[in-house]
Amino acid sequence: MAANYGVTGEQTVVEVSPGETVLSLFSPGTTHEAEIFYASVSAGGTMADQVQRAIFQRSTVQGTEGAGVVPTQFDGDKPASIADAGEDHSVEPTFTSATELWEEDVHIRALAQIQLQPTAHWIVPAVAANGITLVTFSATYIGTAHGTMHFLE
Repeated sequence: MAANYGVTGEQTVVEVSPGETVLSLFSPGTTHEAEIFYASVSAGGTMADQVQRAIFQRSTVQGTEGAGVVPTQFDGDKPASIADAGEDHSVEPTFTSATELWEEDVHIRALAQIQLQPTAHWIVPAVAANGITLVTFSATYIGTAHGTMHFLE
């Protein structure tokens, strides 16, 4: 039976296009896939009538993360996650062109949640350094962006 895990991350300052990585979930090796079944994005700055563009996209090189994120187990008796995660990147991942999985403008007063159907999970392939990354950007909002991904292995 699969085990469930969660990761959270933040980007301290949302910038203008093309934006910066809030959270990235990626494979450290070639033996295991992770399946994302839930994701969310929100803002943590001063609430105002502004939007940020949020993009969940495939990536092939992870860049330089500001901090590593250790996946948290939902099931206390399962092994540690094989997948890895990072947040607040100083060097952006390499994105695979035309692989946006979800792209929307999100009002910063709102929480955008994505609940994927069991037959349509986003798959992080079992290819080293490949992953799924959340990027945000805004022309007007410069506060903090937050992201969450729940996945199973």
